[in-house]
Amino acid sequence: MKEFRKNKVRIMTGLMVIAALSLFGACSNPSGSDSGVTYSVTAADFKSTIESIANTPGKYTINLTDDLYNYSGFYLDNAGVSITVNGTGVNNITWKPADVNPGSLFSVNSGSLILKNIKLGLSSGNLTGQSLLWISGGTLEISGVTLDNNGSGDGVGMSGGSFKMSGGTIQNCKSGVIANNSTGNVSITMTGGLITGNTETGIALGSDSTSGNVTISGGTISDNNDGVSSIGENSQITVKGGLITGNTRTGIVLWADCKNCKLAVGGNAVVSCNGSMGGVTINGIGSQFNKQQGSIIYGTDGTNANTNYAIMVFNTSWEPLLVRTNDAGKNDILSAELNAAGDTVANSSAGWGTP
Repeated sequence: MKEFRKNKVRIMTGLMVIAALSLFGACSNPSGSDSGVTYSVTAADFKSTIESIANTPGKYTINLTDDLYNYSGFYLDNAGVSITVNGTGVNNITWKPADVNPGSLFSVNSGSLILKNIKLGLSSGNLTGQSLLWISGGTLEISGVTLDNNGSGDGVGMSGGSFKMSGGTIQNCKSGVIANNSTGNVSITMTGGLITGNTETGIALGSDSTSGNVTISGGTISDNNDGVSSIGENSQITVKGGLITGNTRTGIVLWADCKNCKLAVGGNAVVSCNGSMGGVTINGIGSQFNKQQGSIIYGTDGTNANTNYAIMVFNTSWEPLLVRTNDAGKNDILSAELNAAGDTVANSSAGWGTP
């Protein structure tokens, strides 16, 4: 009888091991620590592994060891789940767009998803009205990621939540990062990396976005149409570091629909070599601009010149009210605020000229 019980225990233990292997994939190799659970997976086991942990609160890291092509996409919707997907630095995940959810390569509605050291792109075709990464809530972070949309669709699309970029590259998209149809809970933070070569805007607070927040303290935004832009009411853009340069139309722009918006450029931020609309453009009624000491917004002369002007404030009819064409150097402090009708400027600092 005792031997039978021992055998029974062995059988039950074996069944539990088999169940665990079937849950995580025979090649997933999970290991635990105080910082969470780590899996080392091949492309064949990535889908089953990430889906098996998506609804179980905890902290997880998935180390992907090879290329994953034609991936159908992943959707995270659990506030208690934090997943890090870590590549080798040279391997790929490519997405094959579909007409059903998930409508992006990675989508986050709740919880935390961190993508590191991997190349993200399309398997084939073009994106129409879609983005490679999507955030409607929760947090999505990228570091060491190269995101390339083959010239179509947005890189990162948002209607809520938080996006953080500390390194890597977003390139060859429509807009690099864009928030649309958001209602006050969008946060975009850039501390490093490169956003470049996108046909529209590097970072944009787009249509029907209210009270969005953009903070840039490092990295480079270059060679897009516009560097940073907003048409969302009550938005706040703070540039306290990094380089905004070589964008075709303008470095930073608050469009006419950006009512009661705030733009501050300070710290060691540099705005240089931007195109037809110059370095900084302000147009939305009730909007405020503040250039703080330490930042440089180049003028129209020299090797780092912005075309036409350094800073321009327009009324709602796009008639210039204030203009700064010379180098706004590190010691300059400038401010301007359009009134509620958008036709006069109050509190403007010395050093501004009238057109």
